[in-house]
Amino acid sequence: MQEIDIFPWDNNFNTGIEVIDIQHRQLVLILNKLATNIVHVSRENKLSSIFDELVDYTLYHFQTEEAIWHKYLQENPLEIKHQAVHQELIDTVLHFKEDLHTRPVGEVAEEALEFLSRWLVLHILESDRYMAHIVLALQEGISLTDAKARAQEKINDLTLILIDIVLSRYRALSSASLLLMREIQERKQKEEKLQLAASVFTHAREGILITDANNEIIEVNDTFTLITGYESEEVMGKNPRFLHSGKQAPEFYAKMWKTLGEQNYWSGEIWNRRKNGDAYVEMLTISVILDDAGKVNNYVALFSDITMMKEHQSQLEHVAHYDVLTNLPNRVLLADRLSQALLRSQRNNLSVAVAFLDIDGFKEINDTYGHNIGDDLLVTLSGRMEQALRKGDTLARLGGDEFLAILIDLKNPEDCTPVLERVLLAASKPVTLDGLVMSASVSIGLSISGPDENIDGDQLIRQADQAMYQAKQHGKNRYHRFDLEKDSAINIQRKSLEQIKTALDNREFVLYYQPKVNMITGEVIGVEALIRWQHPEQGLVPPIKFLPIIEN
Repeated sequence: MQEIDIFPWDNNFNTGIEVIDIQHRQLVLILNKLATNIVHVSRENKLSSIFDELVDYTLYHFQTEEAIWHKYLQENPLEIKHQAVHQELIDTVLHFKEDLHTRPVGEVAEEALEFLSRWLVLHILESDRYMAHIVLALQEGISLTDAKARAQEKINDLTLILIDIVLSRYRALSSASLLLMREIQERKQKEEKLQLAASVFTHAREGILITDANNEIIEVNDTFTLITGYESEEVMGKNPRFLHSGKQAPEFYAKMWKTLGEQNYWSGEIWNRRKNGDAYVEMLTISVILDDAGKVNNYVALFSDITMMKEHQSQLEHVAHYDVLTNLPNRVLLADRLSQALLRSQRNNLSVAVAFLDIDGFKEINDTYGHNIGDDLLVTLSGRMEQALRKGDTLARLGGDEFLAILIDLKNPEDCTPVLERVLLAASKPVTLDGLVMSASVSIGLSISGPDENIDGDQLIRQADQAMYQAKQHGKNRYHRFDLEKDSAINIQRKSLEQIKTALDNREFVLYYQPKVNMITGEVIGVEALIRWQHPEQGLVPPIKFLPIIEN
């Protein structure tokens, strides 16, 4: 903020007493600060702060000055009159400060400036200089009467001339002059704002495009050129629709313009096309600029190229839903697709099959040839098996050498047979990797859910997993369909085996010895050991109940 020197200091203001002159200069600086804030249209709190500063420094100055007068003019009417004038100034400034809350700020400030300027001129040039000359004379040993006469003589010649000069200087910078200076300052501030706006427009990191009311381009910034590849001269007068990529339907733009018409604002993602033909996605904000009558004056569009961000987001989503090695869906995406498939089957009265696939002998291949060969084998086999499925089916990798296929829209359970046979054939073809020819196969467990069956996805997967183990036990390189009755028998057998293992740990099996007797002689010729299970709940269990379970 440039200082306004409405009250320039002049050496003719000097009283001859250095400490008083230094403090007078400080008061003049505060006065000029007030004038500066009037020109720059300061707010109430700023002007109130200046008044506080003025009161604080005036009190300090008056104490210094009055101490000097009191030393030489104690109880003199001159001293008493001077003190009264000082108090009048303080009371008036405080009154102006109170007026800031009830009257227009500018009006109070200008009135205060006029009062303070006149008061300071008259007080310094007439009263303070007169008192100072008296004190200086008294310090030379002159009597009070002669000191007053000398002081009067010294100020008579120049005082009136100086007062006229200073007051005419102030009149030249009266309210009208301050108003003019304020208008100049306001114009300068507007120019600075325009320059700032132009700088922001030019150097903004966002692309900026401005059109007239007819949506014809009238201005673009450098970032627009950087993003689109079009120079300013190439786009002037054109409708921005030439940037359209074709990826959005006409309904999209109709909805956008409807929102602009209702809210004068629209924001969202949109696909456009660069000069080189590449499509890119941008985050776009359009604002409508209205004139005083409420009619459209301009459209201002700010946009950022977020193509890289969207690609990175897509990559993260891909990593979250797809297996890194095979690029097949992972467990997360598999669960979603299976859930959707079950809902669809119920809606369309069709069946869904889940096939659990495990590569036969993969651990041996991995251990023999290394993980790199093993990974390459998984990639090759997964690609073959996926191609063997129908359109709409899903092959996912669960981890390691385990895969899961979802077969949808089956009218009959038998419809999945050709698909499984194609998968078995694809997996059994020789694979050549790094000059090595190796054969592999896959064991498949199948579980089917009909439209009327209330089976969730997790249960289907567990059933297919059990059936896959049955396929391996029956020779591998085949598929086995889950059978509920066999599954129940297997579960019963597994439970019985667990109970027998617990009985062994608890030493529940006991031996009974039955003697062998010679029927002719009556002689005991040996014993037969018989095992029994002393079950804690069922009592003594005969061997016929548990020995068949542990056979083989």
